[in-house]
Amino acid sequence: LYTASKVYVDNSSVINVSSKTKGNGGEVIIWSEKSTIAKGKILATGGILSGDGGFIETSSRGYLNINELNIYTKSPNGKNGNWLIDPTNIWIKNPGDPTVVLTDVDNFTDPDKDVNGSELDVSKIETAGADITLQATQNIYFEADFFSNLSNSQNITADAGGSIIVTNPISTTKNLFLT
Repeated sequence: LYTASKVYVDNSSVINVSSKTKGNGGEVIIWSEKSTIAKGKILATGGILSGDGGFIETSSRGYLNINELNIYTKSPNGKNGNWLIDPTNIWIKNPGDPTVVLTDVDNFTDPDKDVNGSELDVSKIETAGADITLQATQNIYFEADFFSNLSNSQNITADAGGSIIVTNPISTTKNLFLT
């Protein structure tokens, strides 16, 4: 099985694996060994009449930037789909991270990005149209105030191979699992 060293999905990209009428949404996996930068939009919704949302994975063994990516896996007549965010470490931060451009991931002239993990804008979690699984092989750091207005059917799971470190308030009425 071949794997990509670095992956870049630009901001005009739309990946749509949704069901139209009946059926489940499809599966999208964007994964790299060193650096994944994904922007644009990914849709994996269930059918209008029936079907569950699909599965989206955005991952890297090294650097992961998904702060300009919009995803949607909800289903009008089924269960939400899932968005797996799976780097080495995850830092949940406030908005305002600098934008990364295509030249940041070329194999020839630029040094690799931080291979120890990825920063994630807290608003991506709070507004995602999917159940979210944050799965770090090492640590997850909640370094931003997290005030979530999750719907009754939306879940967020943070699963770390090491530790989950919370330095700012987390406030939600339901559906947040830290393991």
